[in-house]
Order: sequence, then structure tokens, then C-alpha cells
Amino acid sequence: MVKLKGGLIMVSGKEQNNVVNLEPHAPMCEGAGRPAAIPFFVERLVNAAAAPKMRPRVGLLCSMVPAEIAMAAGADVVRLDCGSGSSIEAGSSVLCGEACPLAKATIGAFEKEDAVQASCDAFIIPATCDSKRQLAKVLDTLGPTFHFIMPDERDTAEGAAAIESEMVRLGEFLGKLTGQAPTVATFKGAFAKTQRRSEIVSGLVEARMRQSGCLSIRDLFVCVQSSLFSPEPIDTWLEQAERLLKEVENSEGDGKRRRRRLILTGSPVIWPNFKPLNIIEDCGALVIADTLCSGAQACIQESGSGARLSTLADYYRELAVRMSGNPLCPCSSSPEARMRHIIDLAQRGRADGVVQYSMHSCHPVDVESAKLGRVLRDRRVPFLNLRTGYDLDDAQDLRIQVEMFLESI
Repeated sequence: MVKLKGGLIMVSGKEQNNVVNLEPHAPMCEGAGRPAAIPFFVERLVNAAAAPKMRPRVGLLCSMVPAEIAMAAGADVVRLDCGSGSSIEAGSSVLCGEACPLAKATIGAFEKEDAVQASCDAFIIPATCDSKRQLAKVLDTLGPTFHFIMPDERDTAEGAAAIESEMVRLGEFLGKLTGQAPTVATFKGAFAKTQRRSEIVSGLVEARMRQSGCLSIRDLFVCVQSSLFSPEPIDTWLEQAERLLKEVENSEGDGKRRRRRLILTGSPVIWPNFKPLNIIEDCGALVIADTLCSGAQACIQESGSGARLSTLADYYRELAVRMSGNPLCPCSSSPEARMRHIIDLAQRGRADGVVQYSMHSCHPVDVESAKLGRVLRDRRVPFLNLRTGYDLDDAQDLRIQVEMFLESI
């Protein structure tokens, strides 16, 4: 069980090794220079399973699937990917073999009666990697499940058209579930909220690029993930995130201290498994931007069609264009698009290097690693591939790798 007590994360049982050692080592709600708004986001994550259920609840297993459709259909949305190592054992009995730790932990969380997964009325899962396809087969037995069929190539006109068709099909599925089909008015309201979230998160990213040490990458992920992994409506999050943005923009950071600036890419880092973030920052480096589907980029809305949205078809098309051009997922976006995105972030952030987090058995990221390394080395951008899982056994080895990488640049 995980709960807050006196500003600290209190953990019992098997969760202790997964949370206490993987979360920031300082008290979660205290610390010199830490923004005062952070405790709200910590509590929102910790208490996600206890959030009161006021409307139908839909669980997503990928940030690529737009939450706006479920919101427009009158449902609350929560992302279900699990970062808790204590759930892997239960999940391993269902997903055996080469499934990644994230997939095993996610399905293992369904075994807990008090988990947020148990409160969902339906699930939406894209057919991206092999592990997610296996998850989809299991979820079919647990409740209504929508299989979002992803085209092999998303960043083409044909891919966008195929995604738009899936968007419409998803809207019909959710309308039947909630009894409220998406309308222009409800889409408008949902878009306004997610657009504001995008602006706030973009502001936090830009402030971190400008001002060293104004907000740790761990606290940025806590803020971002509390808007994704909690089923509570986004309205209260927006209010507190506005407060955080003002704090960060007015922060003096850590002055003139020079720290190595890094871009983080690769597999998703999910609460409470912040091991890669902890090791990098504890070694004295700054992760100034990321391309993870669980980080800041998961909330930042890339520009869509630019068309005026006045009909249902306009909204579905806008979401399809956004999704088809999103370079975060190695499963269905072209490697070239992803690498251009990483290089752009590195240039804008004046990064000293790129670190890739390769989670065990995350085959799409593994396949991309060699090519990404060659492209970056050709541009004289230092590159490090960190391959690890959810356990802590290799923490010291990873720390040595990061320290040697930082010394080399």
C-alpha cells in the first residue's frame, strides 16, 4: 500500500523496493527550492485508485489514443500502463516469455481489487507492439475492449485516413458505452482542456531549457503523469499546473552551475519506476527534454491540420492528423521522423548528449537503437543506450555507465 503521511511517501510490503528506491530520495513533498505546487500532483498519483467515480471510466493503454473522444462521450479517462515492479510476478503468469516488464506489470495490476484498473468500464488498446497485442487478448475477457487498429505507416495520407476511420469507430463504441455520443459542443470543451494542458506543459519544458534546475525531470514527470494516470477530471489539475508554471517561470534555478544537458528518449518511464530519471539526475546531469510517451511530449499537442473545426468530421480529422504526425512511438512512426524530432530537441535545448532508455524486451526501441546511435554520432552528438528493467539489481552498474558517459562529454 502506498500513501502520504506527513509529506513523505509511506510504503508497505513488496512496494517498498519499487517506490522508495525509485522515487526521488528526498521527501516527496518537501525540499529546498522545490516548487510548492508539487504535493498536489504527488497525491493525485498516489490516490488515483481512490478517486471517486462520478461518470463512466475508460482505461487507455497508450498515449497515442486521444483522450478527447472519451471526454467528448462523457467519460473520465485514465492511462493504465503500470510502473510498479510488485505487479510483475502476477502478470508473468498471464504474459510469459518475452513480454516486457511494463506489459507484465500492467496486467498484474488487474489482480488487485483496489487498483484503478478494477474500476474501468471499458478499455482502449492499440495494436502497436507485440506485448500490447497480447494485453488486448487478455483484456477482452475482463470487459468491453476496443482494439484500435494502427496502420503500419502513420505519417502518410493513407495512414491518416485509416486513423480517422478508427477515430469514428471509437466514437461510436464510446457513445454506446456512455449513452452520450460525442458532439461538436462536447468535442470543443474537451479540446479546450487538453490544449490548455499542452500549453502549460510546453511552458514547463521551455522554462527548464532556459533556467537550469528550476524543476527536476522527476517532478516534471510527476506533474505530467498525474494528468494521465489519475481518473480525476483534468479541471483541478489545470488549476494547480497553472500555479506550478508560474512558480517555475519565476524560479532562479541553480544559478550559474554548469550541468550536462541531456535528451531522454526510448521506452516509457512510468510511475513509480523512475529509476532512469533518478540515476541520471543523481549523477549530476539535467534531462532538459524527452521524447517518451509517458513524459512531457505525451501532453504536448503537435499542430494538426490547422483547419477551422466546426463539424464532427473536422474534429475526428484533426485528431487523426495529430496522431499520424506524432513522432513518439517507434511502433508505427518512421524512424526518420523520430530522429528528426530528437535532433531538433537537442539543438533547441543546447544538449550535450542523448540517453536512450531501453527497457528489457522492448523490441521496437532495441531495433531503433543502433540506427539512432549512428545518426547521432555522425552529427557528433554523444549517445548512451541504457538497457534495464524494473528491478534495482543493476542500479550501480547503470550509475557507472552514466558517470563514464558524462565524463566523456
